[in-house]
Order: sequence, then structure tokens, then C-alpha cells
Amino acid sequence: MSASPEATSGSLSRNNHQEVTANEHDVIREGRRLVADLLRPRPWIYWTDFLITLTIGYSAAFIYLEAPNFSVLQVVALLVTGFALYRASIFMHEIVHFRRGEMRAFTVVWNILAGIPMLVPSFLYESHIAHHNTRHYGTQNDGEYLPLGLGSYRHLLGFLGQIVLLPAFVVFRFGVLVPISFLHPRLRQWVLERASSFVINFRHRREIPENAPRFWWAVLDILCFLRVAAM
Repeated sequence: MSASPEATSGSLSRNNHQEVTANEHDVIREGRRLVADLLRPRPWIYWTDFLITLTIGYSAAFIYLEAPNFSVLQVVALLVTGFALYRASIFMHEIVHFRRGEMRAFTVVWNILAGIPMLVPSFLYESHIAHHNTRHYGTQNDGEYLPLGLGSYRHLLGFLGQIVLLPAFVVFRFGVLVPISFLHPRLRQWVLERASSFVINFRHRREIPENAPRFWWAVLDILCFLRVAAM
């Protein structure tokens, strides 16, 4: 008994899809192999870039605070501070891509000098790795994916409006949620899953692996809490 044309077509379609998917993975693996020597971090570049950028940022911030209000000097200092400290903060992207145990000293120093003072500890961005996972990219499991173009203007305006509330939420997270989270393991788990990721999709639930460095995360959270308490 011969197969129907529809069944044959469906089988061919699945086979072609599997073949294309396999070819894509082969291309990705080959590309990674070709640039493997370019992906090894050079410590001296990281240290030099970060320390110079941070020095410029903090120096400009000091000038901003000391300059006459609304003066040209203060405006320029504000712009330099914003750009420099933002650039220093996004080193977290490099940190989360380090292999386990790679450049530990840089990670610790970055968190002490930048992550904690600016309330952006590096572990909040570790969920970014899922964004590079071909199984999660562009899905609900990708916290950095949000199909705004498919939604209404109301959703778009709501997304833009929450931006002004984020600084207050960050202070609330470290000042209130963090100390409360240590009262019960379930509270801690909820905070880690629902309020510990730099994402744009707020429905995203962070997956916490069994081997997660929870103690290191707790240390960073406590230090950020102390930072908020000192404000």
C-alpha cells in the first residue's frame, strides 16, 4: 500500500528541515573553531580598558557634583559621567561570557569597583547566556526577546513607561527584597527566579541551575543591600 502524497510531502519536509538544522549547527561549530584563538580574553586589555574608563567616569562624577549648578562644566561632566560609567558597567557582558574560573580576579574587582557601587552586580546578567542558546533564542525562554512589533501601542507605551520606574525598583530590590529573601528558602528562590535578571521580558522566569554559585550571589546581594542602606 503506497503512502499518500501528503504523507510523502510531510516526510520530505521534515527530513529537509532536519538536514538544514544539522547543516546550520555544522556551520556554527566550524565558525567557532575558526575564531577560537580570537575568543581568548587578553587580561591586560580588560584591566587597562576598565580601569581607565572607570577613572574617567568617577572623576567626571566628582566634577559634576562640585561644579556650579547648571553650568557648562556641569553639563559636560554629566555627559562624560553617563557615557563612561555606562561603558564600565557593560563589562558585565564580557564577564558572563568568561569560562568558569576564567579571570576571577577581574570579575571580583569589577564587582567591587563598579557592580556594587552602581547596583549592577554581574550575576544579574548571567541569564544572558540563554539568549545565545539556539533552543531559547527568540522564544519565551529568552528574557531579552520581546515581540513589541506584534503588540498594541498600549503595550509599547507601557514598556517605554516602565523605564523611568526601574531605578526605584532596583533600590527596592536590594533594599527590601534582598533582606526578606533570606528569611525563607522559597522567598530566596522566588527573588532569584523572578527579580534577578537584566531582561526586557518581565514574564521571564530565570532557571537556576543546581550548581549555581548561590553563596557568591548572596555575597553580592548583601553588599548591594549595604550600598543601598548607606545611601
